[in-house]
Amino acid sequence: MIFCRYLLAIALAMAVSGRTSAAQPEQLPERTLLPGEVIRIEIEGEEELSRTVTIGSDGKVSLGFPGEVELAGLTRPEAAEAIRQTLLRYLRDPVVAVSLVEHRFSVLGAVRRPGQFPMLGDQIPVLDALAQAGGPEDRANLRKVRLVRQTREGPHKVLLDLQSAIREPGSHALPLMQPGDVLYVDRRKPALGTTLLTVAGVIASMAWAFR
Repeated sequence: MIFCRYLLAIALAMAVSGRTSAAQPEQLPERTLLPGEVIRIEIEGEEELSRTVTIGSDGKVSLGFPGEVELAGLTRPEAAEAIRQTLLRYLRDPVVAVSLVEHRFSVLGAVRRPGQFPMLGDQIPVLDALAQAGGPEDRANLRKVRLVRQTREGPHKVLLDLQSAIREPGSHALPLMQPGDVLYVDRRKPALGTTLLTVAGVIASMAWAFR
């Protein structure tokens, strides 16, 4: 539930906050860990300290007798280093690795099956993610697709032109989605002529009903 609230916050932030930059992979910072996410902590040679834990609402996890350490807002390498620093009081030069247990991403907006989807591995191409959501709706605006990633500075947005990437494969460098990322596909606005015809149809129907 905690992670779902963060997902909702990211979706809302796509319209009101965050930073937008060109669609270049190197401009997307690595995602940070969020409260509610399940992670695996591996400490080499220390099976009793290695564990699968859920990051609490306060952003912390328990390491057992070494105590708690705050991991929310850190990347996975940073989280591993934070744990290592805590363990240095008890172990000599511990080797720590942190991985996500549940890999999920979201595709929202003008797609046929919006929602959350499991991710095999640590990354997925944007077009593959779109395909898992059933592909775009007829009114999808593939020239304005937003990829949102949670970072320590808040939601980071990248605007993607998927229409050009589909028409000219290999001509556009697209970033890879990471666990927790949200892909949002806008809808095209109806043409003015279509809107006028719709309004005229409603007026005509009302006139016929009340004559």
